[in-house]
Amino acid sequence: MGVAAPSDINIKNKKIAADILDVYSRAKFISAQIDKIDEKLTLGTRATGQGTIKYGTGRFFLSLSSDKKTELYFKDNKLTVVDYPDQDFDKNGVRKVIVSKSAPVFLQSLMDLFSNSKKFFREFSVVDTTHKDGVLTLQLKPKSKNLKSFKLVMNSKSRTIESVSFTDDVETQTTIIFKSVDLKKKISKSTFEYKIQKTDQVVTQ
Repeated sequence: MGVAAPSDINIKNKKIAADILDVYSRAKFISAQIDKIDEKLTLGTRATGQGTIKYGTGRFFLSLSSDKKTELYFKDNKLTVVDYPDQDFDKNGVRKVIVSKSAPVFLQSLMDLFSNSKKFFREFSVVDTTHKDGVLTLQLKPKSKNLKSFKLVMNSKSRTIESVSFTDDVETQTTIIFKSVDLKKKISKSTFEYKIQKTDQVVTQ
């Protein structure tokens, strides 16, 4: 038998990845703890945070804590981002809320990743893949101009998404590491609903 050409290897590994993603798309609800790392490549700065991601049929919730707390809600094609005041410097501050009618590209990619492998892969071309010791890595080239690169790391033994990394058009590289993934626990509808407070400063874009 001859050695498989790189393109054949990539096709095979993409099929394995799609099979893993289909496990997620069959789940009604997805919950995970995450570590999020943002690196501004041009400035050489790095920020880390921990949080929770929850997904359920086109609805998305992200709670992230680093220097301050941020919540992101996506429901009915409306994005709401809630920034909490920095408790170290502004204990009596108010929440700043931005409401938008469109989701950023990275969020749409995450939702496609969880719900529709075919739609996800339509937005990327496969640059390279590796599969060793159960670790499957795909280097992808985004079709969107707002993303410059995208890397997907999966565990083919546990059939889980380990991490995603992407670089945006302003050279910020974001890595999201998934931990304690749960595909069975039901998520309340209220989880995806932004609850306004009287003091919120709301801006609609």
